[in-house]
This record gives sequence, structure tokens and C-alpha cells, in this order.
Amino acid sequence: MVSLSRLIGGRFWNAKLNQEKTEALIASKETPKGIVYVAKYFFLSYYTKRYMVFSPHIVGAIIWWNLYYFQLIPSIWQKYGKFHRILGRVLMVSAMCQMISGVGLAYMGNSLTVKIVSYLLAISVVYCVYYSWYFAAIEKDISKHKNTGRCD
Repeated sequence: MVSLSRLIGGRFWNAKLNQEKTEALIASKETPKGIVYVAKYFFLSYYTKRYMVFSPHIVGAIIWWNLYYFQLIPSIWQKYGKFHRILGRVLMVSAMCQMISGVGLAYMGNSLTVKIVSYLLAISVVYCVYYSWYFAAIEKDISKHKNTGRCD
């Protein structure tokens, strides 16, 4: 948790400071050419043109990756149904934020491969989120809801 707070507090939120550090890294004669290329054409864009899309992507990822496993523990969703429903809604919003911002990041990027993979992943996230919600909220078919994300 300490490393995560250091990452968020020191590196993520202060885009101007990060841009200055990256530009200093690029300008340094000691930095290898490969690192300069990656910093110039990849890292720097996250703190300039892609920052407003990168921000919700990271926030959504932090929420998702710290809470989603509670949805998978049978004893929790059996005993605490209301918690499971509320957390499911929070995670659906989180997944959609990550998906929309991920598509935005890919769209603004330079790699065709990353764009294709991101778009396909976005389609699969929309599919899983929609059917998880549909089977739980509309059809009230819990067995289908449980198996929406499985690849059996």
C-alpha cells in the first residue's frame, strides 16, 4: 500500500511535474537512446494530451483491482447480498470508466496493435458487464449471472 500511495501521490496527480521530469530525462545525455524514444513518444503523452483520459482509467483500475475479488467469494455474496449488489454496481461503473478511457487512450495512441487489442477488449468488457447486469437485474436468473464471465 505504501508503494501505491507513493505512486499516486508523487507521480500520477502532478502532471506538470511529471512532464518536467520526463523532459529532463529526454534531455539528459546519459539516458540511452531507446529510453529517450519511449519517454518521448509514449510516457510524455500521458502527461500532456492523454492525461484527462489516463486519469479515469487509473482511478477505475484502482477501484476494480482492489475490490473485485469480493464478488468472487461465495460466502460473502451468500451472506451479504446487499453488499454484493452495491459493490457490483460500483464495479460496473468502474469497468465502464476503464473501458471508455482505455478506448480513448488507444485512439490517441500510435500503435495499431494496441488499438485493435484495446477495441476488442472493450467489446468483451461491454458484453460481460451487460449480461452480468441483465441476468441479475432483469431476468433474475442467478445461475446465468454467476456464469456470465466463465469460459466453460
